[in-house]
Amino acid sequence: MSNIGDFYALLGAMSVTFTAQDGDAIALTAYYDDNLRNSVQASGTPCRLLLPYSDRDVMAATVQNWQIGNVAPVTWTVIDQLLWRPVALGQGLEDSAQDLREYMAAYITAVMSFDASSISDRMITESVTIALRDDIMFPSGSGNWYIGADVTWTVIEDDPV
Repeated sequence: MSNIGDFYALLGAMSVTFTAQDGDAIALTAYYDDNLRNSVQASGTPCRLLLPYSDRDVMAATVQNWQIGNVAPVTWTVIDQLLWRPVALGQGLEDSAQDLREYMAAYITAVMSFDASSISDRMITESVTIALRDDIMFPSGSGNWYIGADVTWTVIEDDPV
């Protein structure tokens, strides 16, 4: 059976910690599954959301090299989205660039310590990609725009069947 649910719990608990340019200490864990938010107000930012989809990407599972006997690795694509703040607040990326750069550095530091072997020795992180954005609409189709980042995890689970 797949351990992707346990992976989500571990990723959701991963803390991304840094100091913002105004001196505030920021420590972000993620909302996911039962505590995932349907919408976010300005006072609720910054926040991380482990989404089944975003306005650009979707959670995906790809089976490769399926063999007789249901033996196959599954490649999971997981989206961890940061909503830093609404676009309408502040001066756009001009007053957020330093904080977002610090967030990226803190996220990569957290990734380097991330160990999915505690849930399964069959889960391997293939890649983590962080893309800063000034055009995140959340929820999708709402017209609510945020500055933030999309983090795309590619995880290979060996033979989850």
